[in-house]
Amino acid sequence: LITDEQKFSLEESAEIMRKILDALNHLHENGRLHLNLCPENILLFPDHAVLLHQGSNRKKAKIIFAYSAPEVQMKNLSEIGPAADVYSACAIFFHLLMRRRMVENEVIGTGLNRCFSEPLEVFATASGEQKRKAAHILLKGLHPLPRKRYPCSKELLKEVEELCKNTENR
Repeated sequence: LITDEQKFSLEESAEIMRKILDALNHLHENGRLHLNLCPENILLFPDHAVLLHQGSNRKKAKIIFAYSAPEVQMKNLSEIGPAADVYSACAIFFHLLMRRRMVENEVIGTGLNRCFSEPLEVFATASGEQKRKAAHILLKGLHPLPRKRYPCSKELLKEVEELCKNTENR
């Protein structure tokens, strides 16, 4: 399980995301959605991740906000699809990189851009290209409108694999 106390490097975060997205892609290829993707519902193993479908203790509004896509929160059924799981996966990526959960004002307007204006420990040894790629993934994957996100986990997986390659080539 991913906890708030853990600190992952950019390389480790990208590899964790690759495992999560690989598992999520299997669901999406079979026409299924997860819609409860959060750190508490992920088991990490050395070579893969397992996505659990159990309910978690999500009584606080900030916890629900932190990982659920806006269309899921608003119960807008016509908008809910694979992009909702993509949003949740990117919220987990945010958590891995920033070492905390997202808060509401970070997704509204230019709030997410402001997160990258300060020096971040996770990017201390990263190249400019790696920082740009990670920021691009988050900005696109956490877009409030599903049609402006990655349409499916497979598309996001391609971007994360490219980030993984960039971290290996340093």
